[in-house]
Amino acid sequence: MVQITSVPPGVSCVRMPPRKSQGDQEQTVTTPWYPEGIEKKELRLENEVKAFGDFLQLTEDEEIARKQVIEIVKERGLEVFGPDCVATVFGSYGAGTCCPDSNVNVALEACGKLNKTKLIDLGSVGEITSLFCNNYKSALLNVNIDGVPVSINLASTYTGEPKTTVEATKRWVADFPQAVYTHRVLRQVLLQTNNLGDASTGAINSYSLLCMVIALCRDYSHITKPSELLVTFARVYGKEFDFTKFSIDPESGLSTPTRHPEDVMSILEPLGTNAGAGCSRLYFIKAQLQHCCAALTRWETPGKRGYSGRSPLSSILSHQRLWVRVRELQQKEAGQSTPQSLPSSSSDVNDETLTIQTLSDSPIDFHRDISLIDIALAQDLELTLP
Repeated sequence: MVQITSVPPGVSCVRMPPRKSQGDQEQTVTTPWYPEGIEKKELRLENEVKAFGDFLQLTEDEEIARKQVIEIVKERGLEVFGPDCVATVFGSYGAGTCCPDSNVNVALEACGKLNKTKLIDLGSVGEITSLFCNNYKSALLNVNIDGVPVSINLASTYTGEPKTTVEATKRWVADFPQAVYTHRVLRQVLLQTNNLGDASTGAINSYSLLCMVIALCRDYSHITKPSELLVTFARVYGKEFDFTKFSIDPESGLSTPTRHPEDVMSILEPLGTNAGAGCSRLYFIKAQLQHCCAALTRWETPGKRGYSGRSPLSSILSHQRLWVRVRELQQKEAGQSTPQSLPSSSSDVNDETLTIQTLSDSPIDFHRDISLIDIALAQDLELTLP
């Protein structure tokens, strides 16, 4: 015991509460994915990853809302562009990896020659947030319909690229269902870390991340637990994989020599392009993955629990934004929130004031267009697609 013999003038002596020993610490841990709490002794990374994945699973109402929005876009596309228009749902919703904050991606092909009037007419199903056109041969229309963000890719001719991509991603997810849970955790980790999951910031998008997870599954096919796959992902891509020598191929794994030496990272995709082109923040992504590997490994090491955070996933995930979803789900369950009615087909969009961003002569890439356009918009640059 330390005895205080003197106290400086004007300073009061306050007795501090005794420091809690390990046995005095709370026994129940509460997180957004465990809102009702869980006994600390029952915390396991394996169960947490699955609980987190289920937490970000679309609810029945969210699923219905997206299906309604897709039908609205399809019907409006046929009305505006005629019976030859082909609609394809792709992206995360088409692949089955959609999260509540994910955009719904719909491709409309064989639309014929595009023009401003038709694009605005299509966007009248909701609130147009942005519109980008490539010499009226292809376009990207972002619309908010009843609170659901929708990205509509339009092409004057039929290419079949969205169909090819979504069929491949569906097959990957069916072959490796554990990838979905791992992907959701990683996506959230990167998004909350200086937007490392947002390609518009020079990082990678959700599709590229899924390709990385699937490629890892190819080489580590013996790993069936999402938690083990998560730690392996952080270790391999954070410490071991040589991005300068090898490509990431979701069809064959990680042993393919790089086919895009001019890019920081090479992610091969079914369309033959590099889904990792434009990534300039690989150093920061690797640093974050190294932190994840250290934090999760320490939690799983006997005698070293409590690295940082109240649970294994809490050591790499922030709770703040996730609690918002918990409150939303609780309000819906209590009947406190009601869905807004869908906008009518007549929109208040002013044809004279709407600005259409013109792109280069190159066709819009179905995976990187949104990210590249956002970069050009944010930095006020003249966009040149590769």
